[in-house]
Amino acid sequence: MKITKVSTIVIFVVVLLGLAVFCLTATNFKIIAFDELPLNFMGTFLGAIVTALITVILLNGQSAAEEEKERNVKVFEQKSKVFQEYINTVWTIWEDHKITADEFQNLTTGYYRDLMIYLDDKKEFDVKNEFDVKKIIDKEEKKNKKKPSKIIADCITAIGGCLDKSGEETYKILRKNVILIINVLSDQIGLGGKIDDKIIEEHDEQMFPVLFRKALLKSLNDALVEGSDMFRKGVYQEVRGGSGTFEYAVFEFLKFPDCKIIVGPFTIAKDYQRIELDLIVGWQYWQVHDFRVSKSNDWRIFVDKNKLNANCTLEKPLPGARDEMELQNFSGIHFDDIESLKKNYQSNYREAADEIARRAIYHFNNHKIEDKSIPEFLQTYIIGNTK
Repeated sequence: MKITKVSTIVIFVVVLLGLAVFCLTATNFKIIAFDELPLNFMGTFLGAIVTALITVILLNGQSAAEEEKERNVKVFEQKSKVFQEYINTVWTIWEDHKITADEFQNLTTGYYRDLMIYLDDKKEFDVKNEFDVKKIIDKEEKKNKKKPSKIIADCITAIGGCLDKSGEETYKILRKNVILIINVLSDQIGLGGKIDDKIIEEHDEQMFPVLFRKALLKSLNDALVEGSDMFRKGVYQEVRGGSGTFEYAVFEFLKFPDCKIIVGPFTIAKDYQRIELDLIVGWQYWQVHDFRVSKSNDWRIFVDKNKLNANCTLEKPLPGARDEMELQNFSGIHFDDIESLKKNYQSNYREAADEIARRAIYHFNNHKIEDKSIPEFLQTYIIGNTK
């Protein structure tokens, strides 16, 4: 505070001295007559006041503009964050190709709690060049441009109609409504980007076999490995048998070395047209009762197929099956037969993967060999039978 006071006094003294020097100089050298000094001072003083007022107004205006700009930037950042989070929510639904009750609740809660306050209905969205929106937009409305809040609300309603459903029609409804929501939100913040329904459909067709393959192995691991100390994590491997070498999902026992459960085959095999669960053991074990060598040059011994596989095909529905997927017959899933995969499973491959895994764990837990479970059978005939 002392520094401020000293500085103010010094400035005031300097101003007075400067004013005195100006007056003496102006009158002595007759630049300004003495009787005109008051008028000149008044004019200068008024000019200074006007200049100061204009400066204050401009500074206030600039400050207000900067504050408005800063506020708009913060609002835009928050708006973008909310939109991105909502896009992530709807995209998760699309990735699963289905919607659960919890996901639908998150979708509606996010819409009313977060999204609505940032939607600008003055900026209507033009749907005339979008895909078929007959399930999204009211039939009575003839306008091409719709309010974003109405479009998204109708999309949510259409998605809610797909609760716990699967199939080709559900797949199409989910895809179209998810894409429309994302395109509307992108338009709202002026990004200019837009998802093309036909392009994403083409990409889905290309990625579908990879996604199905990944989903099936995950479902099998969840059913057979997670929460159990029975198996190592399953992987896809080629297994020799019958007329060639084919790809299976292979699950090695932790307790019984070189003993495995295999599920498949998942490549086209003339001798194996259906999905089965097989038990195989390594060649180093003695050929004991109920085992046989499939080929003289085969390094694996298979459990007698007449006993194990008669009840371990994953083709047929399980007892108590009720819904459409549970009742489905899986005649064969071959990842090298793309057209057949697309025709039968593209719209519901996750449900198919879950059902195959459900059947696999059911047969593993319930199948009996000589009135023994598979682990009990291995304990009896494998432990102590090595060379």
